[in-house]
Amino acid sequence: MLLRLVNLFLIAIIALFSASSGVLFFLTTTYFVGIITAIFLSDRDQADKTNLLFLFDLAFLVYNLFVFVAYYSFIEADNSFFKYSDQYVFYEIAEQLGRNSSLKQIYHDCFVYRLHIEQEGAYFLFGTIAYLSNNFFDGNSILIQSISVSFFAILINLFVYKIISHHTTKFIALRYAVLYLVFSHILAYSPWLLRDVHIALLFAIAIYILHLEFSYISLVLLLCLNLFTFEFRFEHGLVFTFFPLFYIVNNSIQSKYKEIYVSILILFLLVVGINYYSLIISNFSKVSNSLDNYTEFTEESVSSSDGLGAIIYRLPSGVSHIARVVFSQISPFPPWVEIQKSTTLSQSIIGLVTGISSLFWSFVFFINVKYFRYSRYMSSHTKYLLIFAVVFLFLNSSNISERRIMAIYPLLYVFFIFVTSRLSKDHISTNIFQFFRLYSSLLLVYFLFKFL
Repeated sequence: MLLRLVNLFLIAIIALFSASSGVLFFLTTTYFVGIITAIFLSDRDQADKTNLLFLFDLAFLVYNLFVFVAYYSFIEADNSFFKYSDQYVFYEIAEQLGRNSSLKQIYHDCFVYRLHIEQEGAYFLFGTIAYLSNNFFDGNSILIQSISVSFFAILINLFVYKIISHHTTKFIALRYAVLYLVFSHILAYSPWLLRDVHIALLFAIAIYILHLEFSYISLVLLLCLNLFTFEFRFEHGLVFTFFPLFYIVNNSIQSKYKEIYVSILILFLLVVGINYYSLIISNFSKVSNSLDNYTEFTEESVSSSDGLGAIIYRLPSGVSHIARVVFSQISPFPPWVEIQKSTTLSQSIIGLVTGISSLFWSFVFFINVKYFRYSRYMSSHTKYLLIFAVVFLFLNSSNISERRIMAIYPLLYVFFIFVTSRLSKDHISTNIFQFFRLYSSLLLVYFLFKFL
């Protein structure tokens, strides 16, 4: 109850600071929609309901405070994005779409005429929010768009809790969900006008569905989510296709009605083939060129810089790919790199959040690598999903940015929980000491190459 009162007070403070009716509306709406979502996900289980409502209230408070800090940093930087320049593109197109005469026109621009060729789902969402803000309130703004992205980030934590609760008790699941809520990369990326958070939510929902008993409704939902993902980032849409396939195959193995599942699988492949063929063919050349250009840009940028990133890209091919995967899991490295770039207090806070998320996930990665051999004791369902996550990391080894790969982090986090929930306090303390000793060694290597 106290958290709820604090959140209502926070809504009032942010709305007053911004002097915007649109901000008040979107904060209030997302708050109550979030509460309804938490209650729906609880499935009439009182313990689940209590935990989910607590998680939502905590996430709403933490994430919207971070939104406020990010927005204040935007104002301090003379109304400019000091991080992730691609936010300019999303905001400018949202402004253009928001000036359309109707939502129907926005839909046509994005999905019928496909004016922007790719990532139309993101443009449609940002454009719709801009349209509602312009026509019913006091206009579109960076703050309103940031609140909307943050809301999707908040929802991710509810699904992460539901995923974890399938592997451990509700009490332990809540503890680990709180850790993920506060220290993961989701918080660090929650206020920015990017599509990575939306994709992470789509993946989180899909992973949650994979833990449920088979139903045709869930399968149809997975297919719809697959289409949505294609509209946000084509490459992630291709990867997402694994989920409905796995959902069918895994349930067919465990069921005595194998013939029915085989028929569903054949039907699924036919439907997917017919619906995705033209989409894949029309986008393949574009995506291939995009990936080549992005890989070339990344390699040039990193190799021209100093530090570990440059060293990794100069390594021989096979070794370099493994090193890139490792670097992606401890990125940004060193953890204070964003703080170094900051020029204001708000930017320093943003840098601190980014650095803490880097340290937290570095520890998760350390535990996962150290105890990976124990994955054989997991259920086949969980083990296959873990293997998928590892393969995904290597497929993205050309890009060492965590924002592109954090969508599959819940799967890696499940294994982290599988291990640490079975360790004694002494063993956990030992692992923390070993991690910081290894991390300090990496920092030493970084300083040697930077200053020598």
